[in-house]
Amino acid sequence: MDDQEILDNIDGRMHGPMSGFIKKYFGDFQYVRQDASLVIQTAGGVSHCCAVPSAAPSPDNFLQWLSDYVSRELDGARGSWHISSGDVAPEHESADSGARLLLTMPTSSASNVQTRWDHVQVVGQFHHTGGVCYQDGLLRLCRSAHQVFACQTTRLFLHGFYIRGSLIELWVFDRSGLYCSDVFDVRTDFIQFLSVILSYQRMTDQDLGKLDTIETDKGGSYIILDSMAMPSLGKLYLESQPIASRQGIIGTGTTCYRARIPDSNRWDYVLKFKWRWARERPEDELLKLVKEKHVWGAVSLDYYKEVESTANLRRSLRWGTHRKFVRVHSPERHASVDEQRQQVACSANGLVDYTEETDNFFQNRILA
Repeated sequence: MDDQEILDNIDGRMHGPMSGFIKKYFGDFQYVRQDASLVIQTAGGVSHCCAVPSAAPSPDNFLQWLSDYVSRELDGARGSWHISSGDVAPEHESADSGARLLLTMPTSSASNVQTRWDHVQVVGQFHHTGGVCYQDGLLRLCRSAHQVFACQTTRLFLHGFYIRGSLIELWVFDRSGLYCSDVFDVRTDFIQFLSVILSYQRMTDQDLGKLDTIETDKGGSYIILDSMAMPSLGKLYLESQPIASRQGIIGTGTTCYRARIPDSNRWDYVLKFKWRWARERPEDELLKLVKEKHVWGAVSLDYYKEVESTANLRRSLRWGTHRKFVRVHSPERHASVDEQRQQVACSANGLVDYTEETDNFFQNRILA
């Protein structure tokens, strides 16, 4: 997908800032400041100790500081951060093309290898100043999110963050849209920033948005179906790559895999994942109706189960209408770099400053 396609996919499907965002996604971690240390305690009671630097980084040295810091503070870390720049097409390159930050699991020390998007668990976008307009920077973050969903087709949601200068917004992407936290300043809320970055590395698979339905053994990736009607379908192995998948972060995310039963080389089944809009008729009802009508050539349905919904994933958060980017001529695109820096320094509202409300409300989607 190019930038215009990504924009079309997300515009008008954004929420924020969301009250309770930090509590929902980071509330299972407790942080205790002890002199020059920060003790992190997880919900399971496990404690990890990390150093607290004497001073917060400035935008000028942020990337080098972050690289050095996260490479040292590995107590309890499940993944490693990778920082790269130059992910912008030459015709769109500017003095502040920014940097992409990716948290990968399992931990990898190699920094010059090609990105394994199937290993990425958190995406970030950093811009040194306001030299890039808000929309363009957010689209670059969304481009990374799109790559993750394209390679992890059964993912439930994805964490992300967007930094402009010293201001940061935390984001979550799912099949109904994307939504963010209140903006805060890395320098004035330094301990909160450290807590967030360190927490990402110590989250469980469930906290990170991974679906635990698909597992792996020596035979490959498989899924366990609790089918009483057809016990023979208890375990199905999936091909490594889907035979069909739908592009885009937001939407049905329809993905189909060929599947086989154990000890068989015949791929006799197709396993389909789809995030349908909750107001649409469930697909199993339609296929049962087709069977009752004796429609020739229709596929047969052997198993159906609703796994998750975006309403459940977003529970405890309160929703208003979606937001979309303002379409009027934006002075920030043509302002001088100094004017843009001043604007970023004075603005702490993030998404709200660059978008407007729509008449559309949240649309719940159900994974089946």
